[in-house]
Amino acid sequence: MQHPTIECLIGFAEGRLSPATKLHVEQHIASCSICSAGASEWFFLFDLLRVTNLESAPKDAIRNSLAVYDLSKPVSNFRELFATGYFDGKASVPVGVEGVTDCQQVLFRTGDVDVQLRIGGNPRMILGQILRRKASYFLVGVPVGLSQNDREIQSTITDLRGEFRFATVPAGTVRLHADLPSYWLVGDFTINEEEVN
Repeated sequence: MQHPTIECLIGFAEGRLSPATKLHVEQHIASCSICSAGASEWFFLFDLLRVTNLESAPKDAIRNSLAVYDLSKPVSNFRELFATGYFDGKASVPVGVEGVTDCQQVLFRTGDVDVQLRIGGNPRMILGQILRRKASYFLVGVPVGLSQNDREIQSTITDLRGEFRFATVPAGTVRLHADLPSYWLVGDFTINEEEVN
């Protein structure tokens, strides 16, 4: 088995490969965890490079806006997107994230990202995974946090497969947030009170 060169993985992440070469690389990384991780890192790096530099508004414009709208504090320049819940139910077959088989499953979606959560076990835990949908690759090194009642409970970072884990989580309404390269993803969901094993 011949691995693609670094230049080939970079071209794959940039979308510069011919259709035949792209297909060859896709087939290879589907069965090679080393090259899959390498491609994922290049995708992540290029995502970071695509972030535009935000400029602050002039101080007098902020002051005038606050006066006109009677705002108590300046609005953040960082874009926050609330994820849409696509599924919230019980699953008995593992899908995507490994480790928990009979659990509550939640799927969030923004314009280009899917976040899959599996909630279960005793003590209750959350296993999650973040995927860039259009490019079909995992988001690596993304800070992810879990909060309840405006207080952060736990935080972590996604691994090479875009996976993350929160241990011993409470029942009730919680908020997941992920610090993606170009925006702050936020999703609210309710963890069922009954024990899910």
